[in-house]
Amino acid sequence: MQPITTPKKLLFIFTHAGTTDLRAKEGLDALLAAAAFEQSISVVFMGDGVWTLHSPSNPGALGLPAINKQLPALSLYGIDKLYAISTDISQRHISCALENLCLIDDQQLTALIREASQVLRF
Repeated sequence: MQPITTPKKLLFIFTHAGTTDLRAKEGLDALLAAAAFEQSISVVFMGDGVWTLHSPSNPGALGLPAINKQLPALSLYGIDKLYAISTDISQRHISCALENLCLIDDQQLTALIREASQVLRF
């Protein structure tokens, strides 16, 4: 008889813009792979990573995939809530039309990090 294992709580933190480098795309690929294995996943966008949420961004002009267009599909993988640091969004005057985006502060980020079994930064 195999032991019952509980899913790990993974926290993915995106700190790089999806429009300027491949780290955000690599993070999204890792996120989808983890979701396929039914892990408990939280996703935070902070720093320049909030640019990934910006609706008018066009990374295709740089030859990079449009990650912001893939984010609404995360709910199909059981990822129903995305988080972004509110001060990073307001400092960059970012607009985001995602319904499942929750703005958080530094204290709430600290709580997410404490709850996580593993933190992955992209």
